[in-house]
This record gives sequence, C-alpha cells and structure tokens, in this order.
Amino acid sequence: ARSLLLMLLVIFLLVALLFMNLKAGLIAVTANCFPILVLFGIMGMAGIALDTGTTMVGAIALGICVDHTMHFMVRYQRLAKNYRSESEALVEVIQQESTPIIATALALAAGFLTLTFSNFPPVTLFGLLSALVMCLALVGTFVVIPLMLRNTRLITVWDLLSLHLRRDVLDKCPLFQGMRPWQVRKLVAMSRIREYQPDEAILLQGTRYDTMLVLLKGQAEVWRTRHDGSTYQVTSYEPGGVFGVSSLVSKREQLADVVAVGDVQALSLRWKSIHRIARLYPRIASRFHENLTRIIAKRLFHEPDNLSYQDELSGLYNATFIQKLLNFTADKAHRYDEPLCLIILNIEGEAFIIKDHGRQALRWVFREMTQAVNRAIRKVDLFSRWGVGEFIIILPRTDHTTLDEIVWRLEAALREADFGIVQGVNIQARCAYLQKGDSAQSLIARAKSNDVIWELIQAKSARARA
Repeated sequence: ARSLLLMLLVIFLLVALLFMNLKAGLIAVTANCFPILVLFGIMGMAGIALDTGTTMVGAIALGICVDHTMHFMVRYQRLAKNYRSESEALVEVIQQESTPIIATALALAAGFLTLTFSNFPPVTLFGLLSALVMCLALVGTFVVIPLMLRNTRLITVWDLLSLHLRRDVLDKCPLFQGMRPWQVRKLVAMSRIREYQPDEAILLQGTRYDTMLVLLKGQAEVWRTRHDGSTYQVTSYEPGGVFGVSSLVSKREQLADVVAVGDVQALSLRWKSIHRIARLYPRIASRFHENLTRIIAKRLFHEPDNLSYQDELSGLYNATFIQKLLNFTADKAHRYDEPLCLIILNIEGEAFIIKDHGRQALRWVFREMTQAVNRAIRKVDLFSRWGVGEFIIILPRTDHTTLDEIVWRLEAALREADFGIVQGVNIQARCAYLQKGDSAQSLIARAKSNDVIWELIQAKSARARA
C-alpha cells in the first residue's frame, strides 16, 4: 500500500509539473488507479490472496499505464492546438494512438500469458493477472482519460521554454501591457499560433470573424476598398500589433483587408481560448481583459475615410474624382458641340487574382495595364479606375476615325504587356459616344450595355512566353 501510494504521488507531481496543471496530475492518477482497483476487486471476488507474486501486479500495472497515459496526453496536447474543440482533438488522438498502444498492450498480455503454462501456481497466477491488467489499462487509456480531458486544454513546460517571443512584442503589444514574460508565455501557449505566406490574406474585408490576432513575427498591411472599387492603404502593423478586435467583440464584418508582407506569424485568440485562460489563470485573464478594454476604448472613434482621389493599388484616379470630371467634360461637349467618347475596360477575375497570386500580383497587372494604356492614348485623354475590375478612358474631341486608331493601338499595347506570373488575363473593351441629351451617367450606362468591340485573353504572360 505504501509503495502504490508513493508511486501515485510521484506520478501526480511529475504530470502536474509537466503540464503545469493540477487537473492533469489528477487525470493521470485516476487513469492509473482504474486498472489497479478493478484488479484487486476481481481478486477479492475470486478469493485470490495477496502474496509476493500478486502484489507485484499492481506495481507492474502502474508502470505500464503511466506509459500509455503519457503518450496519450502528450499527443493530445500537441494536436489540440490545431483544433477548435477538445472533442475533435480527442477523436484524432484516439485514431493515432490506438494502433501502437493496443499493439503494445496485447503483446505484453500475450507475453505474460505464457507464464500460465508453468506448473508453479504463483507464477501461473502472476501471469494471468498481469495479462488482465494489460487489457484493463486500455480501458483506462481510451475511456477514462478522454472523458476527463474533454473540457481540458493542456500546455507543457517545454511549450513555454520553446517560445521565442521577441522583446519588441512583449514591450510594444498593448495586449501584454503589465504582464510578466512568463504570463505572456502561458497566454500564448494556451492559444493558437498561425503561419501566413507572403501576400496571403489574413483577414478579408466584408467577412465575419470571431478571431483577434496579435502579430508575433513579420509585417502586415491594412487595405480598405471604397464603394467605387478604389483601394487605399489604411496602416501597417509591426510585431506586437493587434487587429481584428471588432470582429472578436461584435462579430461584425471586417472593415478592411489585412495582408501579410513576407512570412508572418500571428497569435489567434478566440473567446473559447480566452474563457479557458480565465478559468485556469484568473490573474492573467484579469490583466488581459483590462488591456483589451483600453484597446477598444481607443478605437471607439472611427477614423474618417481617406479623402484621397487616388486608387493606391493601380495609381489611377478613382471614381469619386472622375465622376466630377466626367460631368464637367460632358457639359463642355454639349456646349461646344464636340464629340466625346468613352471606353470601358473590364478585367475579369480581380478577386481570383488576389486569391491565387496575392495583392502584389494584382498590383503588377494594374501597373502593366496602366503603362500599356498610357502608351496608346493621347495626352488629352484620361485613364482612371471606375470600379472592381473596371476602368474608364475618357476621349474628348474624338471622332470615329481617331477612335479606331486609338483602339488599334490600345489592343496592340495590351497584347504586348507583361502580366508577370498571372496567366489567362481577360480584358474586354466597350465604347459609346455622347449623344444629344446624354448625361455622364447615361453615357456610362450605355457604354456598359454596348457590345464588346474586342476581347483580349492572354493565355500566357509575356514573361512566361519568353
């Protein structure tokens, strides 16, 4: 009894220290006690006396069960980082650990069963009971432990020691203000760390999230798209930056895109992990909520929309500016009876280019297209962005002959453009002339509804052809 109690105490202390959680130690002790209690119960019912041989079975059971317990709990601790719920992680752990643990238990049981062929009764009884304990240990591992781990998230000492948090993250991050480095490590270990590739979208405008992120490594840019399709850069984040707060608190649509610049590592925080931290580490949670409140208070005052008339992604004027200019140009054309022509260019799949190749690739496509168009049009003509995947060319004092020449030059210039790694760029062109009584809006509407004058599809970019 003393040896069993001492072993259980040592197991409890070591597991509790390893996972920094008293509940983890209690789970390990309970799983290891189960086969021993059942074993002694069966011995009592069968009238098997305690002797030198039978008492050794309990110690053997502990030695085997603690191995299975550690394999199961460590595997669960590693996989739980990749799953939102503990139940999903436990199912995956059982699938991965069932084969090695069951195979080991059956091999050991078969080995002990060979002792039943002995003519010496104590040896026979020892082998039979030991084989029974091997099978009972499986019940403790795959039934008792999952039931007790269902609402528990584990972290180990090695998780905290292996975290390489930059000093500027600890100093600059407003979410970690007033916390000790060891507390920050615990908070990070209890949450999920996500990796992002260069130019990958971390958050997308118009999408609902339940996540707040803290930038641990790399840089990120924030881009907002106006209603007219033009975009502008709001800000950028360095390590320690916090974003997605409004999505976490109110679950409203994201107000801007957050894009990774280079390789990015970010800490993902959801309410479930925050509640878990509050349950296990109330002091850390108290400081965390205080800092979160300060961040929200600073962002209650919404910054006004950027009043710039330029679309930063393409470098062209946006629809807000060009609308006013087009109204003025249309009035002037009516007043002096001058011809006015519009060409609408459509690039299909702007969202797919961002998704497949990143925002930098779309910037490259816009830049090459802008350079090609500017080479084809005249100095008096104006090229600007009108909407998502839509561009407009204003051609004042342009008759049909001049338009045909410009269209020919435009098609030739776009066909020679180098769109980098983006393949299958599809550009359609439509045009319309200003008619008597037309307003700028009716001219644009008629241009959009007219037939396509030409469609340019680059199956391969110029660089790919080279």
